[in-house]
Amino acid sequence: TLRQYLKENTPLPHTEALRIINEIGKATAYLHANKIIHRDLKPENIMIDGSTHTVKIIDLGCADASDYNVIKGPAGTRHYAAPEQLSIEGKIDIRTDIYAIGKIIRDITSATEGNWRKAIQIANKCSEDNPKDRYSSVAVLLSEFNKTQKHPKVIIIAIAIIAIIIG
Repeated sequence: TLRQYLKENTPLPHTEALRIINEIGKATAYLHANKIIHRDLKPENIMIDGSTHTVKIIDLGCADASDYNVIKGPAGTRHYAAPEQLSIEGKIDIRTDIYAIGKIIRDITSATEGNWRKAIQIANKCSEDNPKDRYSSVAVLLSEFNKTQKHPKVIIIAIAIIAIIIG
């Protein structure tokens, strides 16, 4: 599970954390594109394949695939469940999973080497109590998240060009 992987690989390099978060996002976006809300995203329901390190989302037992209508009562793991998910009258939509992704990003950043302030800000926006204050889709979330990354190859090339110009 992601929980076990983080425990065994702390501190996690930023590049590995970025890869995992992107794969979780892409898998969740695929579910959403097929009108499925997972409703129980958490590190225990995310598997990291031992040989390929591919991220897989499991346990769709709480998933709702009925045009985003709630067909079950409140469900999910409390720490990762959005407030509207724990309410009988709460309206569930894709932002419910975005809330959980925010909590998962926080778990991952707490196991990542160094301070990743921008990722924590993104996680906080994902986990806002009001769904309207969260990202509108996983694609928007990933776009914002991927802007936080430094591109070391670009930096190295820029330094090399400057050295050539100066030299």
